[in-house]
Amino acid sequence: MEPDALRSDAELQGHGEVMLAVGLPLLPRLELDTATPLDWPEWQSALEAVAPTVLLCTRAALVPPLEAALRSHGLLAHLTVVGPDNGVAAAGSTHH
Repeated sequence: MEPDALRSDAELQGHGEVMLAVGLPLLPRLELDTATPLDWPEWQSALEAVAPTVLLCTRAALVPPLEAALRSHGLLAHLTVVGPDNGVAAAGSTHH
């Protein structure tokens, strides 16, 4: 696993522990396979089902294709994508 992914996984685990400690439900976790093209209809259906407001990407390489897919689909175009800093800033995304 990439160092970015390890750090992001640890952050996600920490957020989950805090959420459970204060009685909030855990966030849904969806995983992309970077070795295959993004299957947008499947992802669109999954995202619409959980209605997220923010997506946390644990791998910098996933941020650009996910942002591109989201921006072209009306109901999901408002989502903020958060991912490891890859040196490329885009509208609607933040990096850590």
